[in-house]
Amino acid sequence: MNALQSAELPLSSAQAAQHPASIRYHGLDALRAWAMSMGVVLHAAWIMTPGSSGAPKTDASASPWMDYLAGSIHMFRMQLFFVLAGFFACLLIRKRGAWNFSTNRLLRVGLPLLLFWLVLRPPMTAQFYEAQIQSGEIQGDKTAWGMVQSDYQNMTAESVFTMHLWFIYYLFVTYIIVLLARTIVVIVDRNATFRDWLSSVFCRVLTSSWSVLPLAVLTGAFMLPMDDFFGIQIDAFSLYPIWSGLLCYVAFFMVGWFIFRNVDQLSAMLRGWKWQLAVGTLLTVPFYFFALYTAHNGYQTWRYPALTVHDMHYDPATNEPLYPQFREKLLSAGENTIAGVALRMLSQPNQQFLRENPTATENQMSGLLTALNTDVLAKAEFSEQPSSTAMGELSPRERAILELPSQDRNPGDIQRLNREILQAGFAGILWSEDINRPNYRAIRIAYCVIYSLTTWMLIFGCIGFTQRYFNEHSRFWRYFSDASYWIYLMHLLVQFQILLWVGDQPWHWTLKFGFYVFATLAALVPTYHFLVRPTWLGWLLNGRMQSIRKARTATTTEHMNAAA
Repeated sequence: MNALQSAELPLSSAQAAQHPASIRYHGLDALRAWAMSMGVVLHAAWIMTPGSSGAPKTDASASPWMDYLAGSIHMFRMQLFFVLAGFFACLLIRKRGAWNFSTNRLLRVGLPLLLFWLVLRPPMTAQFYEAQIQSGEIQGDKTAWGMVQSDYQNMTAESVFTMHLWFIYYLFVTYIIVLLARTIVVIVDRNATFRDWLSSVFCRVLTSSWSVLPLAVLTGAFMLPMDDFFGIQIDAFSLYPIWSGLLCYVAFFMVGWFIFRNVDQLSAMLRGWKWQLAVGTLLTVPFYFFALYTAHNGYQTWRYPALTVHDMHYDPATNEPLYPQFREKLLSAGENTIAGVALRMLSQPNQQFLRENPTATENQMSGLLTALNTDVLAKAEFSEQPSSTAMGELSPRERAILELPSQDRNPGDIQRLNREILQAGFAGILWSEDINRPNYRAIRIAYCVIYSLTTWMLIFGCIGFTQRYFNEHSRFWRYFSDASYWIYLMHLLVQFQILLWVGDQPWHWTLKFGFYVFATLAALVPTYHFLVRPTWLGWLLNGRMQSIRKARTATTTEHMNAAA
C-alpha cells in the first residue's frame, strides 16, 4: 500500500490483508444504496417540476427549485449506479466465477425485473392515466382502466412501457453484453496480455489529476449522436434499446469494472474528490439555465417527429408557450389550410376544449399535442388534404416522399412528412426539427461536454465522500442497502398515489416535497421489514431471508456480549 492510500482513504489492517474480491467495500455499499434510494427524492422533485415534465400531472405546488433538484440528480445518479454495478460485477466474477455471477444476476436482476413489471405495470399505468384525466391532459369520457386494457390489447415489443424499471432492463442487457464480450476476450486473449494492457491504460487515466477530462470525452462522444437534451437517451416505451444510450451506460459500467481491476490504486483515483464534488455541484447551476435555454428555444425536440410542449415557441415576456396563438390559428383556419385540416382530424372532445378554453395549463397543452401526434401525424391521409400551396413549402426530401404512392410510404416517413406540413402551417408557433436549426451543432457539443464533465466530477466526488466517511461496517447502512432495492422498485407506485390524493392541494412546495419523500419511506420501510425481509421476496432481492426474530436475538446477544 502506498503512502497516499494510507494517508487519504485508509484500509483497516484486516482489509489490507485480504484479496480485493474478499473485502467488503462499506462506503461503496452505502453509496449504491443511496444511488438507488435517491429515486424517491428525484421523482418527488420530478412530480413537482413546473410545466410538462413527463410526470403523470404537475403538482399544484410545483417550483423551479424542484426542476433544478430533479435535473441535478438526473445528471449523475444512474451513471453513478452503472459505475458501481461495473465495480461489483468485476468483484463478483473474481470471487465466484462467470457462471455463478450469471446465475446470481439472473435471480437478483432478471427475475425481479419480470416479476415487478407484471405486478406494477397495470396499477401504475392506471394511476398515470387517472392523473392525466384529472389534469385535463386526456379529454373525453375515457376511463383509466379502460385505457390500460386497450394498451394490453395493442401491445408489441415496440410499445412495452417499462416505467422506472427501464434502468433494470438496461442494466440486465448490459450484463449480457459484458459477459459475451468477456467470454470472447478470454478465448482470444488467453494469456491476458491485452486485458492487462487495457487495465494499465485505464489505471493511468483514472489515477491522473485530470481523469475527469478523458472520461468526459469518452462518454460525451457517445452522447453526441443522440437527439436528446435530457441527458443520456433511453426509451422507456420499448423493448428495443436506443443503442447509443445503452452503449453510453456500458461505458460507465466498464469504467467501474476497471476501477476494481485497479482497486489497489483507489485512493489515488479519488485524491481530488473534494474539489470534484465542489466544482461538479457548482456546475449544476449554469447547466440548469442552459437546459432552460435549450428547452424554450426549440432545441429539445427529442421525440421528433412527435410533438411535445417544448416544440412550441415561448413568449420571451411571459416565458410561457404560445398556446393562444396556436389555438387562434386552429380555430380561425380556412377549410383547406393545414391548420383547418388538422383541427377536423382531432377528436370532438379536443375540438371542444379548444373552443371553450382561451388559456391552458402545460398539462392540457401536452394533451392537445399528444392528440395531434395520434390523430394527425400518424395518419397517412393528412398529407393528401391541404392545399397545394402548403405543399410547395416542403423540403425536397419531403416532397419526394409525397410523390410516392401511399402504400409505399413507411410509418416513419409519413410522420416526418406530416410534421413538416404541420410546421409550415404553424410558422412561428412550432419549431422545426432541432438538428436543422442554426447553431445546433455548437449547442449540442457544448451540452455534451458540460453534461459529461459535471457527471464525472459528481461521480468521483460521491465515491470519495462515502469512502472517506462511511467506509466502516455499519448495521444501519447494511440494512439500508438491503432495503433500497425494495424502495426503488415500489416508490413510484406510492408517489403516484400521493399525487392523485393531494396533488391539487395548494401547500407550500417545501411541505409538499417533504410529504412525497417521507410518506413514501414511511410506507415502504415497514413493508420491507415485516413483509419482504423475512420472506422469499427478501431472498430474491438480497440473497438471504432474514428472520425478524433471529435478527432481534442476534442484536440482543451482541449487546450482552458488548456489556460483558
